[in-house]
Amino acid sequence: MKFNVDKIAHIGAYFYLACPFLVFILGWLNLLIALPLLGIVLVALYLSYQSNKTDFIHLDFAKSKKIIIISLGLIFLWTLLSGVGGFGLQTEDHHYRNAIFRDLITYDWPVLYQVTELPATDPLQGQSTMLVYYMGFWLPAAVMGKLFGYTFANIFLFLWTFLGLSFILYFLWRKFKIFSYQIVLMLIFFGGLSIIGQYIDNQNIKIYYPRWAGDYVYSSNSWNFFYVFNQLIAPWLFVCLLLNQIPKKNIFFLYSLCFIQGPFSFLGLLPYIIWYTLKDFSFKDWLNQIKLFISFQNLVASITIVAVTYLYFSSNQAASIFKLVPFDLGNYLLFVLLEFGIMSAILFTKFKRNSLFYMVLAMLLLIPFVQLGTGRDFVERVSIPSLFIFMCFVIEYLFTMPNNWKKKILIGCILVGAIVPAQKIIKSAAVTAMYYTFNVDMVNNVAAKSKALNKLSLKYSKKDEMICDSIKTVNTIRNQYTANFMGITSKSSFYKLLARQKQ
Repeated sequence: MKFNVDKIAHIGAYFYLACPFLVFILGWLNLLIALPLLGIVLVALYLSYQSNKTDFIHLDFAKSKKIIIISLGLIFLWTLLSGVGGFGLQTEDHHYRNAIFRDLITYDWPVLYQVTELPATDPLQGQSTMLVYYMGFWLPAAVMGKLFGYTFANIFLFLWTFLGLSFILYFLWRKFKIFSYQIVLMLIFFGGLSIIGQYIDNQNIKIYYPRWAGDYVYSSNSWNFFYVFNQLIAPWLFVCLLLNQIPKKNIFFLYSLCFIQGPFSFLGLLPYIIWYTLKDFSFKDWLNQIKLFISFQNLVASITIVAVTYLYFSSNQAASIFKLVPFDLGNYLLFVLLEFGIMSAILFTKFKRNSLFYMVLAMLLLIPFVQLGTGRDFVERVSIPSLFIFMCFVIEYLFTMPNNWKKKILIGCILVGAIVPAQKIIKSAAVTAMYYTFNVDMVNNVAAKSKALNKLSLKYSKKDEMICDSIKTVNTIRNQYTANFMGITSKSSFYKLLARQKQ
C-alpha cells in the first residue's frame, strides 16, 4: 500500500491548525454550545479535505532521504535549544509561558481565579477572573498534562512544536519543489541586519538587544521562536499553505483557526487574505469569482470561529490602548534599510511585477507606527507573517537567479543577519550542554579556561536558572503583568453567555 505523503501532510496540517480550537470548544464552552460548534468544525474539516483532495502532488523522496533526515534533525535540535518543553535554555518570557501552561494543566476549565494578592488599588484585586490569553497552542499538550502529568505534558509540547515545524519545512520544500539544506538553514537563521544597527547605536555586538532602533523592532526567526513560539507556528504554517495555493473554498476557515493562537499574528495575516482573494479576481465575471470562495467551511465555520474567539479575547481589556508611534526619521530610515531595505532592493529586479512583494513591503513599512497595549507586541507579532513571506522571496531568489554581484551581496546580507540567531543558538547550546553533556567537574575545568564559559557556568549554576519557571501561576503578586492574562468574569460576555459554568 502506497502512502501519498502530500495527502497526509495536508490532512495533518489542517488538523494541526484545528486541534487547539477543538480542545477549546470542549474545555471552555457549555455543552449546549460546544456540541453544535464541534460538529460545525468537524464538518468543515471534512469538506476542506474534499475541496483539496484533487490537488495532491507527488514528490520524489527517494533521492533526498539524507537531506530530509538531516534537516528534520536540525529542526529537532532547534526545538530542543528553544527551551520549549524545558529541555534547553529558556528565555525570560518562559516564566510567564510556563505559568500559563501549568495553570491550564492544574485548574479546571475554564481556568478561573480569585485574585487576593494584588494591591487594593488594582482593579483585579478581590475579583473573580478568568484566564484570557492566546493560549491555543498549549491546549493539546495541556490535555495530555491533565491525563498524565506535567512532565509528560512538556514532552508532548516539545513534540507538538517539532511536528508543526516539520509541516512548515515540508510545505516550504513543496513550494520550491526541492529538498534542500538551504531552506532549513534559512528557516533557522534568517533575519535582518540588526546587528549592524546595534553596532552603530553603541559599538557593541557581543550581547545583542533587539530594540536598537528605539520603538522600531523586528526579530529574526530564531529570536521569535525562542521567545513567542506559541504565537509563531500557526501563522507560519498558514502562510506555507497559502503559498502552496490551497483551495479558495478553505482559505477563510483555515485563517479563522489561527485566531485562538495569536490575535496579533492573525491581524498580520489579514492583508494576505485580502491579497489572495483579489489577486486573480475578475470584475467582469465577479459572480463566478465570488462562488469560488463560497463554502460551508468559509462561511458558517469561519464566521462562527471568529465570533467565539473574539468574544473570548474581548474579556481582556489590557490591549485596549491604541496609539501611533512618534516618527523618528533617522532611526526609521536606518531600521528600514537594515531590516529589509537592502535585501528588497536586490529582490526588486525579480519581483517588481509581483503584487505580493509590494504587499509585504507595504506591511513592513507601516507596522512599526502602530502600538496596541503598553508594550511593542504589536510590531513584533503582527510582522511575523510578513517577515516569513519576505524570507520566502529571498529563498526563491537564491534558487532561481544566476550567480552575479547582486546575489553575492544578498548572500552576504543573509550571513550577517544570521549572526544574531547564531548567538542565541550557541548560548543555548553551551548552557544546555553543561547539564546534559558534562559533569560538574568537567564544566568547571572547561569554564576555567574560557571567560565566556566561566560567566555562563556561574550564571547557570543551577538547573532552575536554565528553566525559567519561577512564577508557577498567573494568579500571583510575583506576576507583574497580571492584567495581561485575566478578564473579570462579571464583565465578560463570553463567560456569561458561552462558558461552562462552575458550581
